Amino acid sequence: MHHSSFLFSTSPKFRYLFEALFNAHAAVVVFFVLSGYLLTRSLVGSRNIMADAPVFLARRLFRILPAIWAVGAVSALYLVFMHNHIDTPQQSAWYVRMYPQGPVSQREVALSFFALTSSLTPPLWSVRIELLASVLIPAMAICIKRHFHVALALSGLMLSLFVFNRTETLLYMNSFIFGALLIDPPRWLRAFAGTRGVVIFSALILLFFRLFSPDWRFEVDYAAKIPTLVESAAAALLILALVVRGAPLLQGRWMRWVGDISFSVFLLHFVIMSALATMVGRLPIGPDLAALTLMGATLAVTLPVANGFYRFVELPGIELGKRVITNVRRVFPQTHGQVGRARNYLGARSVADPRA
Repeated sequence: MHHSSFLFSTSPKFRYLFEALFNAHAAVVVFFVLSGYLLTRSLVGSRNIMADAPVFLARRLFRILPAIWAVGAVSALYLVFMHNHIDTPQQSAWYVRMYPQGPVSQREVALSFFALTSSLTPPLWSVRIELLASVLIPAMAICIKRHFHVALALSGLMLSLFVFNRTETLLYMNSFIFGALLIDPPRWLRAFAGTRGVVIFSALILLFFRLFSPDWRFEVDYAAKIPTLVESAAAALLILALVVRGAPLLQGRWMRWVGDISFSVFLLHFVIMSALATMVGRLPIGPDLAALTLMGATLAVTLPVANGFYRFVELPGIELGKRVITNVRRVFPQTHGQVGRARNYLGARSVADPRA
């Protein structure tokens, strides 16, 4: 919804309103913190974390890469046959930067299929960070298992002080650290997070904190340091509150379905939105109304397409990962315990499933 609201050259008031209602950056931060919590927790129970790390990384690759390959093929077809031949009227400067017209080199295409560049699918930048963080998750799990919470927190502080200005990729590693620190938190923190006020306060921070300064606007500095840190802390509090208080709303049938298809929605929406924008932009309406139309159309098309994508691309990729892990088990019988956990993990159909 955020991307659809920003594609056209809408009025400043429109952009400000939808930047607040759909804080895409905060949503990505929540995703990173949640990944840090769930992935680290999946390894903490291992008897030998470093020995189990290769299987952990293999299951992550099979969970992520098959969907990226399929979306990369769809995006390449769109770029070749539509994007580079049909202009998008009323497009914003933000969209031109995110998805420029012109040929994409073979090298860029190849790198995109491993999430190493975002030339084909712009949202892949966050998947690239997710894959990088997966490499560091075993080390985080060791710190948590050995109760080195303070050392892990200090590592995040060092990143904040000395690394952030060099690369924004490492900036988001702090979000994963915030998530890992949610495992076995002190009693006072659990009690604090269990209050209703914390849920409300965290949600408000995630929605509106970035609007406090014009220097933190999306189009000025998307990866601004201070809002990223504050949003990471707020996301951690919100997730811990849901763990302590429970989240029956998220266990409903429709919410679990959204959880199942969410990765496909994330990967597919940009190319679907771009294709629809070539038509919506030609309607005899202003950019604000065009943006609203595009938001509704993108959502209506992406959800059913993502549902099919989940069934016919994601799930087969998960099954392929299971077979590979089973073969690894035959070659290396000592990985039996971790293989069992990996099969459960790969079979988890939603973030809401505790096995995830």
